[in-house]
Amino acid sequence: MYHGGIMKRFIAYALPFAVILIPVIAFAAPLTNPLGVTSLAEFLVRVLRLVSAIAFPVLVLFLVYVGFLFVKAEGNPEELKKVRSYFVWAVVGGLLVLGGQALAYAIQATVDAIGK
Repeated sequence: MYHGGIMKRFIAYALPFAVILIPVIAFAAPLTNPLGVTSLAEFLVRVLRLVSAIAFPVLVLFLVYVGFLFVKAEGNPEELKKVRSYFVWAVVGGLLVLGGQALAYAIQATVDAIGK
């Protein structure tokens, strides 16, 4: 059995109520900053601190895995070439994370110096 009329009546009564009620609810409480940061530089530092907190354990695990691959290669030149490439890219990734964090601190120091 089709109840299309019930749905149309529900929409006809609920829609005006929702149009009036939603703005009242939305503006009832003042908006607060959920992150607790006051500047873009502080936000950037927090984000990069989080990225480094996640990236460094992954980097350590990858370096352990690369060490395992070095042992597993057993002197095979093709395997050693591949493993050396993995090692180089792991070091590059670690330097990028460190460089990003250093850049964030430099930006924050610059913004703090301009603000004074």
